[in-house]
Amino acid sequence: MSVVFSPSESFSGGIRVAFAVGRSVGGAVVRNRIKRRLREAFSQMIIKNKLVPNGDYLIRVFPGVNNKSFTCLAENLEKIIEDLRKDND
Repeated sequence: MSVVFSPSESFSGGIRVAFAVGRSVGGAVVRNRIKRRLREAFSQMIIKNKLVPNGDYLIRVFPGVNNKSFTCLAENLEKIIEDLRKDND
């Protein structure tokens, strides 16, 4: 999994998230399940007041993620966002 981040130009820009899950990851049911899990993990990070910078996020998912649990996906996403936040400070 990787994240591409584009900072927001204005303070009112907010946070926008897009998911790119290709067919190589699995069928439509699998891809949609992964997107739902990642969407929930991202929203939980925001609710828990994790410092998520405003901007646009593109979360790219690669094959092999379909076997991971929600907890594992959430931890990986949180680690990636934390690294992004440190790089942008």
